[in-house]
Amino acid sequence: MEDCLNTEITLKNPCFLQRVYPGFVIVLLVLMAFSPVVGHAAVQPVKGQLIINSGSTAPLTINGDEGFYPELIKVLFKHLDIKVVVKRMQSANSLKALNLGKNDGVIARVKGIEKIYKNLVRVPEKVIDLDFIAYSNDKNIKIKKWSDLKDYNIAYIKGWKIYDKNVREYKSLTKVKDMYRLATLLKNKKVDVILTYNIIAGYTLDKLNFAPYRHTPPLAKKEMFIYMHKRHASLVPQIASELKAIKENGTYKKIYNKYIK
Repeated sequence: MEDCLNTEITLKNPCFLQRVYPGFVIVLLVLMAFSPVVGHAAVQPVKGQLIINSGSTAPLTINGDEGFYPELIKVLFKHLDIKVVVKRMQSANSLKALNLGKNDGVIARVKGIEKIYKNLVRVPEKVIDLDFIAYSNDKNIKIKKWSDLKDYNIAYIKGWKIYDKNVREYKSLTKVKDMYRLATLLKNKKVDVILTYNIIAGYTLDKLNFAPYRHTPPLAKKEMFIYMHKRHASLVPQIASELKAIKENGTYKKIYNKYIK
């Protein structure tokens, strides 16, 4: 500092700031200390509310924002102090919308979807196990594996990737919007076999007072997962941890038993 006192003031001289603007250097250093480091994005908190889609129908999703999936999501994200809304969207559209970043997450889809939709990140803790099964009006029809479908008129819900992948041979194929339409096709004998999964099938068939033959064993048993858009990748470990926690403390079972009998 003494050298600066005896030095000629010029713009090129580092003593200029110290003599002309007292305290400037200190203020500058403080501002730099509280600024993000260049080249490293600061972690941003979640702003507003997240939109999580469900392509399932009752009892997993009822009227868009009720049912097992919506209540599970609301409880899960409330524990994480994140606002969330669950919206019903057809299975065929929900993954495309999420991959484009139009929504924030989806519940619940099979493992491996992220290989098709590159912008999705899977939450590793499973949500539920589902049995993917076939129903028919004729119990003499034998369906125990995918290739057994080849001689029949088949129907399933549009956008269900497990069936898109495995149903390769059939007499005819019809895809519909939801379980009600699917069950109605079989009840009216418009198709020979419908493909669905256990929970929503049982609920809808009971409502229709319709008891077709359920083929066993299931064509597949699958673990189902939450997927988030990659912009929320940092939340995935927290979601997985909290989902595991509410399973262990009994919250998950309480919600499950409320909707699924």
